[in-house]
Amino acid sequence: MDRVLADATAAGGKTVLEPSDLANRGRIAVLKDSQGAAFGVVQSSHGDPPGRDAEINGWLWDEIWTEDVPAAIVFYQSVGGYQVAEKMVGGFL
Repeated sequence: MDRVLADATAAGGKTVLEPSDLANRGRIAVLKDSQGAAFGVVQSSHGDPPGRDAEINGWLWDEIWTEDVPAAIVFYQSVGGYQVAEKMVGGFL
């Protein structure tokens, strides 16, 4: 949690809700990225579940809508180590 907050601040983000404890869950915080989009982070007290592919009829989705794609890529790669993936949906990229 502390590393993510430090990395987000260094990359131009801001903390909106300081880290707080959730009983039997872990710690949470709310931040804004370098363009002002809010997002939350959770540090589970039980450990993160393993990465997985969505099962049939299951749900698994992350996305960000931005007007400055290069800046968003730099921010989220530096904060979360994310990678860029593009996918055609309904004929749109």
